[in-house]
Amino acid sequence: MRFAAATFLVLLVVADAQNWRPVVLMHGLTASKQVLEPLREKIEKTFPGIYVKNVEIDNGGESSLFTFMGDQVAEFAKHVQEDPKLQKGFNAVVHFQGGLILAGYISRYNSPKVHNLVTW
Repeated sequence: MRFAAATFLVLLVVADAQNWRPVVLMHGLTASKQVLEPLREKIEKTFPGIYVKNVEIDNGGESSLFTFMGDQVAEFAKHVQEDPKLQKGFNAVVHFQGGLILAGYISRYNSPKVHNLVTW
């Protein structure tokens, strides 16, 4: 619960109350986006009208273990670059290996821009 409280504090500080900055969630190693669904639901309930994209690389699970990291970063980039709701940038909340994927994304692309990154 402390993580959720910290995440929401970050979102409160960096977002305009009438126009929330979108949030992108990224799962960790051997997980799928289902792991982060409770967090997605909590963010949407706490911040009415916010857009939350819960990204899944390949099909989640073991593919996150056996897929080359560069390919995972490229797939993440494709997910966010093709989403019109993310074109002005987003905040990211990531779990475990999701932090490595976001570090690669920021280093290689960062378009659309990651404004704030919370790793857990």
